[in-house]
Amino acid sequence: MKTFLFTILLFTYGVLYSQPCNGIQSFTLTPPPPATGYTPGTVVNVCYTMDGWNFNPAVAAEWIEGFSITLGPGWTNLTPGAPPGDCNETAALGQWIWQLTTTSTNSGLVAGPGWFYEYGDPFFWNNDAGDDWGDFGTNCQWTFCFDVTVVTTCNPLDLTIQVTAGGDGTWGSFSNISCTLNPFNIYNGNINPTLPPIGVISHN
Repeated sequence: MKTFLFTILLFTYGVLYSQPCNGIQSFTLTPPPPATGYTPGTVVNVCYTMDGWNFNPAVAAEWIEGFSITLGPGWTNLTPGAPPGDCNETAALGQWIWQLTTTSTNSGLVAGPGWFYEYGDPFFWNNDAGDDWGDFGTNCQWTFCFDVTVVTTCNPLDLTIQVTAGGDGTWGSFSNISCTLNPFNIYNGNINPTLPPIGVISHN
């Protein structure tokens, strides 16, 4: 059905559209970032939510394929929590899998680390989200969390955190790329290597 609709639309309009397809995005950081920045060794829990996906066969025919996480060099020990919820019409025909990298068989683009959707009959699942379609849902909400740790260093390394939602033409096997990648910025900052005051040291 998806391929059939897209073929008709290509014939009718004769043009490919490109637009951001991500829904409303939000996040939480625990602990919240101090005004002076996170210090070395701090473990931060990041939770990300996207509410809705702008699927429209006439404009953007891609389904949501996954969420790629981008971290600055000041972070280490990326540890995923539970996967996003499955919004597919038939839940048994797909699963969210954690991948360090995934390569689209359509575009050749590489994404990851992050959560990506493996679509199809479970018999054919191969733990590779880049060779199939995405999670079909327009009024769904996808939420996931992960932990990251600030590198132990005296250098003020970059602590950027971004999540990018991508469609199944960009990161999967669907033949149309109509949804532009639009990184969602969660945190900008640098490591604060300044040690907290330790007070007066007594030699008694």
